[in-house]
Amino acid sequence: MKKPLQILVACFLIATSKAQIIDSTIDDPGDIAFVAYHNNPDGFSFVFLDHCPDGTSIRFVDEEWDGASFVSANTEGEVLWTNDTGQTLSQGTVIHIENANDNAPGILASQGNAVEDNGGFSLDLTDDGILAITGTRSTPGNFLSFFGDSTDSSLLGTSLSNGNTANQDASYGAGYYSGVSNCTGITIEDCASRLNSKSNWTLTETFDYPALVINSLDVQGVLSVNVLEQKYLVKISPNPVKDDLIIFSEEAPTKIRIYTLLGQKLLEVSLLSNAPRIPVRFLPKGIYFLEVDFQDFRTVEKFIKK
Repeated sequence: MKKPLQILVACFLIATSKAQIIDSTIDDPGDIAFVAYHNNPDGFSFVFLDHCPDGTSIRFVDEEWDGASFVSANTEGEVLWTNDTGQTLSQGTVIHIENANDNAPGILASQGNAVEDNGGFSLDLTDDGILAITGTRSTPGNFLSFFGDSTDSSLLGTSLSNGNTANQDASYGAGYYSGVSNCTGITIEDCASRLNSKSNWTLTETFDYPALVINSLDVQGVLSVNVLEQKYLVKISPNPVKDDLIIFSEEAPTKIRIYTLLGQKLLEVSLLSNAPRIPVRFLPKGIYFLEVDFQDFRTVEKFIKK
């Protein structure tokens, strides 16, 4: 029964793993995404996917993460960026950090203030990467994002997910995001996935930085997961159920599936109507999972057959 159970677990991950927290603070995985990584001179750019209040600080660490801690306390280097603009920087704002290794003519941030807080910051073309964190290297708060080579850093223990809140590949080098600069009408999770997809990047060792990098991301009308959850809120009745299970939702489901606790699929039905009635009288008494698909969302509910 192991394989069906793995399928069921995957269903839960689809419903929940991409959820990002939009709370007007920069302190959660996916609150920023990298949009450029430049070598010689060193520089990088990132975009806010949540609003960034005045006084916010983000530490960009060039050192490797081994799954439990940074490999060393002082080698490689760090850039500390702080929003000292006196105002909140809105969702979609892009920050460019030029001369990140603090060489002449000196480190420069397009907005806010950047300093090389720990010397040795250097963005190599191979076997390298950059982690964005809150807190300090010795006591990281939350991991916000990652870009770079998978041989450089593990994502274990960071709460970051490759392709969703991190952009990690076996052989990354310099490059910049060259996909569409518009996330209107999609979820913030899908917007982050778009930015963290290698297929949407131009990978090149030489490009005009930061001239070729987007200066802002259009997120007008972007949906948070909370909006989706409200739009696709599912209620099932009666529960416990004896004969027919009725599914109530604002949008009409496209498909439903019923699984046992061990992940065995017992029923799959395609639907095109609101408040569909699903016969479950054939089921033995027990606890089951109901997986409900919509056009662009999936959720899982639990019900009891009496």
